Amino acid sequence: MTASPRHVYDRASLAFHWLTAILVGLNWALAEGRGFLPKGDARALVLSVHIATGFAIAAILLLRLAWRLTLGHKPPRLPGVLEAIGRLAHVLLYLLLALTVATGISRALGHGSRLFAWRLDVPMPAPLHAFLRAAGSIHGTIADALVILAGLHALAAIAHHALLRDDTLNRMLPLIGDRLRAPRPWTRHTERLLRRLGIHPTRAD
Repeated sequence: MTASPRHVYDRASLAFHWLTAILVGLNWALAEGRGFLPKGDARALVLSVHIATGFAIAAILLLRLAWRLTLGHKPPRLPGVLEAIGRLAHVLLYLLLALTVATGISRALGHGSRLFAWRLDVPMPAPLHAFLRAAGSIHGTIADALVILAGLHALAAIAHHALLRDDTLNRMLPLIGDRLRAPRPWTRHTERLLRRLGIHPTRAD
């Protein structure tokens, strides 16, 4: 008997996924909310928390990639054309996350930002300093793109449950996934139409 698809993700992979999602959302909110604060200690503190959280996201990203490439369980193959779309979305998410972290660190170093009691003022050649400032200038744009793609990723998981009626959403919710009502199977007419579009929905258990 094969294991249910909702159990293919190990606890470490789920922890990395949700820690990343929570910290990225928090950091985006901190960056957006900081602009509403007057210049002073409160605004400087928010920036320090933002930078510290960015370093934490960078560490989690490295651990997550190492885990996935070695011991972590691989996600199951999706039906039909959804396999290619899913793989492309995951590659873009990892790429945008890495670029967001890299440009954020570049911005902090290029501007000599303060991290609580420490100033990130590292001696460096002028060309490198100019490069870091230029790379940091696109940090906000890339972060916005990451949040938008992450939102679409979440909507896709909901669509899997509500439209394709498979177990994708359940296996990503370790605490409440088993409590979600299993979606009703498609009618034969609807399944036939989806298969003509190259989509082969999996019947829920």
